[in-house]
Amino acid sequence: MKAVRPAKAPVVTPTPRPTKSAKRSNTTTARARSAAPVTRLVRIKALDPCARCGPNTSVEQLYRVDEQVAGTATVHLVFFDRHGWYCVHGASCVAVRDVHAELKAQRAGAGRRR
Repeated sequence: MKAVRPAKAPVVTPTPRPTKSAKRSNTTTARARSAAPVTRLVRIKALDPCARCGPNTSVEQLYRVDEQVAGTATVHLVFFDRHGWYCVHGASCVAVRDVHAELKAQRAGAGRRR
């Protein structure tokens, strides 16, 4: 009678994979290469708070900010009342900073004219 040898288990060699950090850096590099400068157009218009919000409103200042980024238009309403400055999109919306910058520029321009 012949002796039967047990079959050997197949040897599996793992395929080399890039590390997570290598994946991230490649992705970041690809994004950095394809990133083009984005043009942002902003128009700010002062509105009458009483006409827009009613005669009993607590809003003291109201601005409409028309923002256009890469062909996409967004309208913001920026309010100033007893709660402070905020946009309909939230207090941290970029339109609030745009209105602050515009008001600061107006104050600086008014100071030079005197």
